[in-house]
Amino acid sequence: MANFIESHTSEVSLRDGTTITVRPIAEDDGDALREAFLTVSEASRYMRFLRSMDRLTESETRYLTHIDYVDHFAWVALVDGIGIGVARYIRDLDNYETAEAAVIVADAWQRRGVATILLSLLGESAWENGVRHFSALVSAANTVVTDGLKDIGAKLTPDDSTLSMRIDLPLPTEPVGDSRLIRALRAVARGEPE
Repeated sequence: MANFIESHTSEVSLRDGTTITVRPIAEDDGDALREAFLTVSEASRYMRFLRSMDRLTESETRYLTHIDYVDHFAWVALVDGIGIGVARYIRDLDNYETAEAAVIVADAWQRRGVATILLSLLGESAWENGVRHFSALVSAANTVVTDGLKDIGAKLTPDDSTLSMRIDLPLPTEPVGDSRLIRALRAVARGEPE
């Protein structure tokens, strides 16, 4: 597994020029994941998990880090070894071509392109593993996410205080287009050397 993670690790520049590392999550990321979770505001945690959470339990952490990279895949973004974001999908075993997708980015790193990069990688990995649609529940109050989802063609269906989301893969490459970044991210997602 170490070779898989190493071959899928790359440095990526954000819009502001900051360099981050992206790679698949590893089993030994548990402590870092719990620490990073504490840097996310209560409001951001609620928007991601749709419930109040003050910490990740041992069993939740194990579930989020001990994955098979096919039916459950997660990408992490790091700066100087510290986690700043995670994007993951978990396949719906009753509908093999659909997976629930989620992204969370530390508050200080939001609106800098981290989520876009992670979601692009996640979409590439999902497609390679036979996933053709992402689904998720999104808080209706999370206008940043809902607006972004609408921009990439997601179908949003109201459901009380949440919206049920479905988006077809592959994800559109807008707003960054077929740029050098997108080509590099696709190569990273496939584990190809840069």
